[in-house]
Amino acid sequence: MRIIPEYEPVGKLYLSFYQNFFHTRFKYGNTICRIVEAVADRVSVEVFVTNDETEFFLDLLEQNDIKPDAILLNHDSPERGIIQDYFPIFGECEHGEGLGLLFSNERLKGSDRLRRFSARVLNSLGITALAMNDSFGTAVISVNEDLCLIAEDMTDGDSGLRRLKFLRKNFPAQIFVPVPTLKGDSTRDLDMYLWSIKPGIWLVSQYPENTPQEQSVRPAIQRIKEHGHEVIRIPGLDRIAYDDVNTMPNYANGVLINGCALYPSYCQPEDEIVGEILKANGLEAIPIDCRNVILTQSGLHCISKTVPRQILSDNHCMNQTQGLNEELR
Repeated sequence: MRIIPEYEPVGKLYLSFYQNFFHTRFKYGNTICRIVEAVADRVSVEVFVTNDETEFFLDLLEQNDIKPDAILLNHDSPERGIIQDYFPIFGECEHGEGLGLLFSNERLKGSDRLRRFSARVLNSLGITALAMNDSFGTAVISVNEDLCLIAEDMTDGDSGLRRLKFLRKNFPAQIFVPVPTLKGDSTRDLDMYLWSIKPGIWLVSQYPENTPQEQSVRPAIQRIKEHGHEVIRIPGLDRIAYDDVNTMPNYANGVLINGCALYPSYCQPEDEIVGEILKANGLEAIPIDCRNVILTQSGLHCISKTVPRQILSDNHCMNQTQGLNEELR
């Protein structure tokens, strides 16, 4: 059994629109529209949205010149826009059957409700749930081939030892190595400085020498290199802090979808540098403006979840097409 790396072929992309706070203040619904525009011809896109907000969201699509038939609407909404906090982690068994690592994230309000939502998602996909009893998160782990880096604070104490034991028992083909999270980043997620883009290749944010941020990413770089993988440094950016905003903008919070890399753009000179790095690695680089969404301490990866193509059943694909047709009628 193994956790599937996110650079493998994708069969579905999930997004979640919820107007309160994330859109009313930070307009992240416009970021969702840009994502849909970039990938709707590459992959099936499903957006969670409540019945009450559907009309608003359809108007938003129209304002952004997105045709509603580009997506499937799912009204079983988690009512939370950042889905990497609680969505299942996808894997596969020895014979290729899909599984989803299911957990609660105790950092979140309504963690039990979100766990039940995630269980319904797995059921709709026809994917078996593998339940972890300890609190966890989708973005606290980053996977490349057999190397799985895991946020260090997820391995502390008795509960941390239980998590490691659980992961090593259920995914014996992979190695789980604890590494620090980015210094100063309150999310404690690895996607704020690490991006596994191809087999054996990791992008890692780079900060000025001797800064707390650069020192905090060094252990992950060492572990990656010791494993025989390649590290490519990408620009790190200065913290944004004012009023109640305190966030670490970065270029590692991207999404891979069937040969293209959606990466955060901030209208900075560094945007082009990152795009060229992605192109040099054989990916079509698509910048998505994240100047607003980053203010919520999130990025493209945080608000997206890809489902590996190999674990989607034929029955699910058929039901999905029928559901889309019904939605359009």
